[in-house]
Amino acid sequence: MPTNGYNLTVSQPIGFIPSKHTIDKRNYYNSVGFKDKYEINELKIPCGSGIFILYTDGLSEHFGDSFEEEIENILKNSKKLSSKSIFNRIEKRIYDLKEPEDDISYVVVKKVK
Repeated sequence: MPTNGYNLTVSQPIGFIPSKHTIDKRNYYNSVGFKDKYEINELKIPCGSGIFILYTDGLSEHFGDSFEEEIENILKNSKKLSSKSIFNRIEKRIYDLKEPEDDISYVVVKKVK
């Protein structure tokens, strides 16, 4: 499996290719086959605290060229808030900008000392 330099293993997202270990394997046909085993990733965060956003391309495409600036501003102004409150601020900004045209998925992870 390829790695990206951050101690992560890169693989297909869970659900795209069923595992060989699924209980219902004999009931499924999958033209691309079955995955041997899904890897579990562990991210080692070097700093004592931080805010991380995991997102699909729908979020970045929604903001277009201003994506990095928009998210950076939200995070700078929200660093003392809970991850739920940061999530809500991003959601509010999404709808303030315009109605989404694509699906948007994101998770806010906040590590505190």
